Amino acid sequence: MAGEYKAIYSPRFELTLGSATYREGGGLVQDLTVETTVEGADLCSVTLNHPFDPEQHDFADMEWNAIEPGTDMEVSLGWGGEGEMKPVFVGTSQSVRTEFTPDGGSVAVSGYGPLHEMMRGVIERSWSETTVVDVADEVLGEYFSTVEADGSGSQRNRIIQHKKNDYRFLRRLADEYGFEFYAERDTAYFTPRSSLGGDPDVTLTYGNALDSFSGEVTAADQVESVEVRYWDMSAEEEVVGSASGGDGEGKEVFRVACNSKEEADAIAEAKLSALSMDQATGHGETDGIPGLTAGAILELAELGDRFSSNYYVTRVSHRMGGSGYRTSFEVTEIPE
Repeated sequence: MAGEYKAIYSPRFELTLGSATYREGGGLVQDLTVETTVEGADLCSVTLNHPFDPEQHDFADMEWNAIEPGTDMEVSLGWGGEGEMKPVFVGTSQSVRTEFTPDGGSVAVSGYGPLHEMMRGVIERSWSETTVVDVADEVLGEYFSTVEADGSGSQRNRIIQHKKNDYRFLRRLADEYGFEFYAERDTAYFTPRSSLGGDPDVTLTYGNALDSFSGEVTAADQVESVEVRYWDMSAEEEVVGSASGGDGEGKEVFRVACNSKEEADAIAEAKLSALSMDQATGHGETDGIPGLTAGAILELAELGDRFSSNYYVTRVSHRMGGSGYRTSFEVTEIPE
């Protein structure tokens, strides 16, 4: 949904809990929140407003079997008129809570996206003569119907998953080899950080669609050089790579598995680049934007020369409640 965004009409939603479907006109949903992030599983929480019948000692028309933990959950959000409804959450319910006050009772249901399943247990396994991308594609395919694993290089003689759950294992690979790893509904992404950029998915202008924004720039932990070291047990020698030319002082040393000096040099360059960036971060709020998700590219305009830029969206919260439909977000600036 590229281009300037401005919400119109009245908000709409469709929430599916197992066999039960809730919409904005039914009056049975008090509050609905969907949170997406590039650092974990998507979260959905909903407060149901079924009337409590004191004679029956239960909530009227409540389908308890439809909200038990493990039940499928799906949420779509949008605007009235001819506005399109967009899916924003796919997952399963994880908990059900009730609360009774003098004003009545309510039932709250929360659930997580598929990435949450990757956080269970610990696994011991290994791969030989493969790439980081191929391993990510295989592991993610066990949880997601669609996987976008891109990138070349990072050939490894051996990759070991040692007493880690699948999420922590892939998060470590992504951090070490310069990949972005996150999920959007039932699609998982494992893509090079160097591919970030391009045209924005959404544009928000302060004074128009962008209601508020708080930005900050802090000094990077700059160093003059970075060194990457790894002991190759099969060759009985140490692999060393380096990168220099940073604006700071001193040297940062990382121990990362790598096959060659060329690969170690590439990892060192990526880490030096990351340490050298004075990137702006911030958070803002706008009328609800169903198409804004974690992992998207967001252009923020009319914020002055320093903060008018393209940003990588790291977290988004969609909330439908008494204040209507609102979207808040957290972002990190994309270097030019």
